[in-house]
Amino acid sequence: MYSKLFLTILLLIILLLITVLVIVYQIPEYIEYNYLQKSLCNNKFSNSKNITILLTCTVITNSSINYLNQSDYKERIDTYIKSIKNWLTNTNFNIVIVENSNYNFNELDDLKKIYKNRFEIISFDEKNIKNFNNILNSSSKGDHELLAINYAYNNSNFIKNSKLLFKITGRYYVPELEGLINSINIDDYDYFIQYNKINCEIIGTSILNFYKLFKIENKQLDQFIEYEYKKRIRADNSKIFILPIFKIKPTIQGGTGFIKNFI
Repeated sequence: MYSKLFLTILLLIILLLITVLVIVYQIPEYIEYNYLQKSLCNNKFSNSKNITILLTCTVITNSSINYLNQSDYKERIDTYIKSIKNWLTNTNFNIVIVENSNYNFNELDDLKKIYKNRFEIISFDEKNIKNFNNILNSSSKGDHELLAINYAYNNSNFIKNSKLLFKITGRYYVPELEGLINSINIDDYDYFIQYNKINCEIIGTSILNFYKLFKIENKQLDQFIEYEYKKRIRADNSKIFILPIFKIKPTIQGGTGFIKNFI
């Protein structure tokens, strides 16, 4: 009898501790989010026209790449299209799509015409890129991401003429980014990184520092791309803006399959 009572009490204590940990984990996100809401009321600058959002997309996945959960191409297309439409209709940024499995997003043909002055899709088949066999054979998503970013830079009409470039994973739409960016002087910063300094769903750089951050070498990365970006930024001894936590619509992570509500 006493052993059952003891186990019941122990179970209740464990559940209470788990609840407390969950609440503590969530508090910083809500504090950051509420702080961000207040800062958005102070829009002093009009930076949008000088900024390009580069959305990285892969519709047809490579089965040899690690950490890929969402592989159904129809699901991926649907996720990307929802995000792209939001970026186009709800912001004034230049929007560049880079897609590395040669998918052209014909579903967006009407939007290509409507937003032709600030929207372009750069689609290519990375398997046809020469002189980067070591990268193409890599199982790291980071290697393929760098290749796509550099391909976009070399083929875009908007990126080189921008002051600031944000690389954002194509599935995510961040509604509060524009308000934040228009509340600061972007010339005061070299890089924009996420709040935890490791994740890289969003990373921004002055276009002058493009190759410092996104330089591609003909060898495979020896670590996750998140750590590579961090190492390169640290080595540059630069001015860094740490982005707050952004609230987003529930979006499935391509690598884990988990749902993200904040980014």
